[in-house]
Amino acid sequence: MTARLRAGDGSFKGDVFIFNCGGSALSACNIPARIVLAILLVLLPLHASGYTLMLSEQDLQSQVNAFFPFHSGTAAAQVTVSQPRIRLGGVANQIGIEVSISAQLAGINTISGRGLIDGRLEYRAQTGEFYLHEPRLRELRLMRVDPEFSALAHHLIDETTRGQLPVILVYRLSDDMIEQRVMKGVLRSVEVRGKSLVVELDAPF
Repeated sequence: MTARLRAGDGSFKGDVFIFNCGGSALSACNIPARIVLAILLVLLPLHASGYTLMLSEQDLQSQVNAFFPFHSGTAAAQVTVSQPRIRLGGVANQIGIEVSISAQLAGINTISGRGLIDGRLEYRAQTGEFYLHEPRLRELRLMRVDPEFSALAHHLIDETTRGQLPVILVYRLSDDMIEQRVMKGVLRSVEVRGKSLVVELDAPF
């Protein structure tokens, strides 16, 4: 059940707000006035304009680190993806994660390089979490690979990691901040602006 404050629900009496809770067993709840005013000061602006988060690359980095290094293997290749680094500044609703690649490929010596993981940003309102969904390794740049093996190496690494990369948690709204706790409701929009991820949330009431 969702409680709502409406005109007539209660009134101030000195330093106490008398809130009409209803019901036969309890007809009123005494709430200190300072608490009611603090709640209203937070909730009323949120209700009017929602809440905007400006997240930097560093804000997202600590969450992403927990998912690496990542290992994936087949009979033809063993691939390790490590050293993630958040990259913002691309397409709206997408976050780039630059990573290091190390691969042991059948018939080829161990090779290394860099790549970029991107995907679709997904918001889960129930937990207040943002995930990089359907991650995919792209823009693979291998170092010191003979030209005749380059295409094969790219193919094997792509096949080994495709569909195997985990859904990556990039940010979690904090229960320690009342604004973020209240706004765990409706995602209005999310986009990359410059080097920031801008998230706009609507109040869930």
